[in-house]
Amino acid sequence: MEIKRQNTSIFALFLFANTILVSFLGLNGPLVQVDTANYYSAAYNFLKGNGIMLFDGEYLQNAPPLFSILALPCYFFEIPENIYVWLIQFLAFNATLFFCLKLLSLFNVSNLKLASFFVLTFGFSWLHIWTFALTEAVFLPIYLAWMYFLLKSGKHTLIYSALFFTLLCLTRYMAWMLLPGILFPILIINNFWRKAVLSIIPAAIISAVWLWFNYHFNQKLLGDHNLTNKFSIGAVCDNLINWFNALANDAFYLNVAFLIYLVLLIASAILFFWFEPKLDKNIKAAAGLILGTGVSLLFLLLAQTGLSLIQFPRYISVLWTPIAICGYLLLEKVKLSIGFKRTLLLTTIGLHLIAFIFLGRKGYDKLEYNTMSHLAFSNYLQENSCMLGDNNLSNYPDLVWWVSKKQCKYTPFLNEDRNAFLTRIGSNRNPKIIWFDNQTRAKVMKADLEWVLKAKPCFNGQGFRIITLDSLFY
Repeated sequence: MEIKRQNTSIFALFLFANTILVSFLGLNGPLVQVDTANYYSAAYNFLKGNGIMLFDGEYLQNAPPLFSILALPCYFFEIPENIYVWLIQFLAFNATLFFCLKLLSLFNVSNLKLASFFVLTFGFSWLHIWTFALTEAVFLPIYLAWMYFLLKSGKHTLIYSALFFTLLCLTRYMAWMLLPGILFPILIINNFWRKAVLSIIPAAIISAVWLWFNYHFNQKLLGDHNLTNKFSIGAVCDNLINWFNALANDAFYLNVAFLIYLVLLIASAILFFWFEPKLDKNIKAAAGLILGTGVSLLFLLLAQTGLSLIQFPRYISVLWTPIAICGYLLLEKVKLSIGFKRTLLLTTIGLHLIAFIFLGRKGYDKLEYNTMSHLAFSNYLQENSCMLGDNNLSNYPDLVWWVSKKQCKYTPFLNEDRNAFLTRIGSNRNPKIIWFDNQTRAKVMKADLEWVLKAKPCFNGQGFRIITLDSLFY
């Protein structure tokens, strides 16, 4: 009877979580972005025999290939892309819930349901992961699975931990930014180093093969990620100052996520060192692993020169759920009454649900990507895309690819000279410009159409125009 009641509670938790996800994302579903088109176009072109080519004619190199591999069934089985984007997000979301429960169950927490709700609301309330159809959605459950098998004792756990860390490295390059943090649990847990190190070796070998492939075919190891100019200790201070200024100057929603994460990270670290002598081996290993990898990833993100504060909440979104698990495990060790702890957790859950329902929805609407997601699967644009060849330019080249599967490059930026532009688009100087009247990218490309001497619209509708580019003035 007890097992049946527990299974019912877990089913109710999954149902509640998925209802929240569906209601938040609404009709448009997970928002597709430029990177989404990169991953899907690489899968599409691979099945067409064109190699792992992106929609703009470049090859996949700025990201590892796992997300594109996951996109292959979409085209192999001819599943509509808008449905498949939902499917990937749905599976990743529920895999995250599953491994949250598995991690919490390792430590015999006093109230698994309350712990699950706390982690759920804290980790998902801002929803940077689930809003976008990007690699973070896949990265998070793999990250949790790797930690689970790394912490769990058993005959085959080393194999599974090695498998999931390999998948992690094939999802995002930033997986390697987690590794310095492993030194922390290694220093405080006896014999932890053996399993940790052995679980990394297969990923290192497979990643080396991928990097060799990149260099051999693209003459670049990491695409546009130039590590010699990527990291700087001084950048940490600069990025923190920029973040503080942005937080104080009406960029509250985008940056308060980092503030909340930072507060919980510091609080968890204080609790960890305070209770460290009294913690059992399992909780000590879990807290050490989460805090170590969390600090490592956060520091190396902040050490990047030219860090985008707009993208920063997205980058750290994978850390929210692990730090919520760590915070709950340590909170249980604080000597407070059960009633007070329960009240504190319920209050936190309530505040995050409010943030999710109101602030999250408001932020989602303000992103103004709804038009992009709607048009990406628009029947109107797909019906008219037959007018396009393979020589196209656009302020939304990813959107052109979604509706036509034709190669499309970016229109010239304002500071690009004539020679650089002609070199980039190739020798054919008579491409078609596909211009979308949307403000999202108009700020950096507002002068593009001014460079066209003779505009010949083929048709108009829904902010979509095809213009033949006869000549350019610079």
